Amino acid sequence: MKYFSVLVFLLAMSWTWGLAQQKKTYDEQVHISVQEQLKGLLAQSIQQQMPTVTELRFERFWTQVISEDEILATFNYSLVDPTTAAGATRLHFEGQTRLYRDHSQPGSVPVFNFENLIISNHSIEFTEPIAIFGYGPDLEGEGEVQPRGFDEDRVEPNPLESETDTETLSPTESDVE
Repeated sequence: MKYFSVLVFLLAMSWTWGLAQQKKTYDEQVHISVQEQLKGLLAQSIQQQMPTVTELRFERFWTQVISEDEILATFNYSLVDPTTAAGATRLHFEGQTRLYRDHSQPGSVPVFNFENLIISNHSIEFTEPIAIFGYGPDLEGEGEVQPRGFDEDRVEPNPLESETDTETLSPTESDVE
């Protein structure tokens, strides 16, 4: 039984050594180049669509080989948007794209194409807290209290409420029965 355990151990070691020493599909330089070029394209696209944003920051960016002809790039980034009603806010986004190798391009340097970026899971981080009240804006006769960042001009009227429709409903005899 001792010999069997040693044999299994040696086979496992040789298998893991083979995994560690096998030739990789793409070397590290290809991954770095793909990540840097995607970051540049994303930054350029964001600046074109939202020219007022500042502090664009890529928090995580990684690539992984799916197959010999496909790489998955996944990233998290954030930016500050100073134009929101609540003041400057930091917006966080997650995304991914699949890059496919273009074999029609000659040369030894691999060329990849991608068709779309999928942006998902975004969140908002306010730089200043915003007050939310659990009851009406008139707090025991203290006057109207409005949360910081509240812009009255940007509030749209409720379409369900009408100034002319002030009739209250009361139960009828048929409702009581």
